[in-house]
Amino acid sequence: MKKTIILNLNHTRTGFNKDDITLVEHKETELKTDDAGNIVQEIHYHPDGEILCTIDHQYNEKKQPILSEQFDGQNELCERNIKQYNEQHQLIREDIYYGENMPAYSTLYQYENNLLVKQDIYDDNEYDYKEKEYHYKNGLLIKEIEYNEEGKEAYIIESNYNQSSILSKKIRHEIQQKDRRSYEFEYDDRQNKIKELVYNYNDELISKSYYTYNEDNQIMETEEEDLDHYQLTKFEYEGKNLIKSMVYGKGNLLLSWSEYLYNEQKEIIKIVNYKQDEVVPSEYRILNEIRYERIS
Repeated sequence: MKKTIILNLNHTRTGFNKDDITLVEHKETELKTDDAGNIVQEIHYHPDGEILCTIDHQYNEKKQPILSEQFDGQNELCERNIKQYNEQHQLIREDIYYGENMPAYSTLYQYENNLLVKQDIYDDNEYDYKEKEYHYKNGLLIKEIEYNEEGKEAYIIESNYNQSSILSKKIRHEIQQKDRRSYEFEYDDRQNKIKELVYNYNDELISKSYYTYNEDNQIMETEEEDLDHYQLTKFEYEGKNLIKSMVYGKGNLLLSWSEYLYNEQKEIIKIVNYKQDEVVPSEYRILNEIRYERIS
């Protein structure tokens, strides 16, 4: 069993002078993992050190989650999640209990030819409504229908694919709102997504995203723009490890960045986040430092 403690050192501005910064560190999370690397327990904390919640996890021999239980700071059960699988290791049932001695709110999954075709909702083991329905062509999902609790169609998602059987277009019909969103995707010769365009009901372009990659298929840049917002994010690596991510606004203005540090086992040990200074916007300061302490 291994334990990881995640600590957050906040650099909080407390005044209008440049150096009016107060450092306050608190423990955010404790994680316990088994020998297979599965998280078996999470303990989350308030900034004052009190326990916010504890989450326990169990897995089957295939490392699939079978039980998750969340308790509040007084160790009262908030939520219990139980998952069941078939012989093909496909999820066939998920039961959620919102407290001790509460009825189950369940989702049952049905398959045909190893493809998920339907999700039904049960309340206290009584059938409630059909939640989702899936349709395929040549093994590819071409239509997904989502229903509301009254059994009426809420959303219909239609999907098209390119010659490599990769998603090239998705249309999301919002039936109740009488709206529609269309998504178009393009890929490079390594099947990395390089472009995503979003159109509204009137087929007007409302959002666009572009992605570039290096020779190792690591993402180097993401450029995202909609009607109200623009953001360019750049990434730097050392081998397989991300060491820096930088966020820019319009005019190539650097807004913030994060630096990542690793130990000799290439495990993350520290993340330092920087932002524009509130007092001197042309300068930058540390926002917070996230430290990872690992105990074997």
